[in-house]
Amino acid sequence: MLDDYIKRFARDGSAEHFFFACHIPNGMLCLPEGLTRHHLWSGTALADAAISAGLFNWLIDCTR
Repeated sequence: MLDDYIKRFARDGSAEHFFFACHIPNGMLCLPEGLTRHHLWSGTALADAAISAGLFNWLIDCTR
């Protein structure tokens, strides 16, 4: 799935950065080397980004 999205992003070319966020990946996810405009957030990195953005309370409210 990740590879498919990377290929679509490369074909489209309409954005400067690509973000793929996945809370619990099914298996190991990794980006190919050299893709500096691509960002992969999963598990702890995704949680840290949400907290840093001030979304902790919003996330808690969404689970209620």
